[in-house]
Amino acid sequence: MIEMMKIKDVASVFKIDREVLNSNWSLLLYQHELLDLNTRAYVYKIDDEVVGYVLAKYIGDTSDLLQIAVKKSFQNKKIGYELLKFVWDYLRNEGVEEMILEVATRKEKIIEFYESFGFERLYVRKNYYGKRRDALVMRLRVN
Repeated sequence: MIEMMKIKDVASVFKIDREVLNSNWSLLLYQHELLDLNTRAYVYKIDDEVVGYVLAKYIGDTSDLLQIAVKKSFQNKKIGYELLKFVWDYLRNEGVEEMILEVATRKEKIIEFYESFGFERLYVRKNYYGKRRDALVMRLRVN
């Protein structure tokens, strides 16, 4: 079940981040994002356990997909797709016309996931994640 992320969910979200993304986000940053009126944050729960989450930020007609992740033991069950569709549908109803994201160029499986959803490749940001760690910028537009 997808529901709005709450402060009580942040510790579980942080654990999933460490398991799947290993980003440089802190617990405090997740909490801060929940307070931002332009952030949309949702969790996917099974039996009250957070197994996935998505965060997107929007200003005007553009949204940035900040993070999306699913616990490894729950991957390949369409949870990521459901989370992305949920936040995209919500943002479109808010007037968003496009969503932008960055993904590491070496993460081919994830790039394929985004392409299957309709994202297109725009360009590469060299050294975005550090030395020789490039990011592919992708965009999804309202049809």
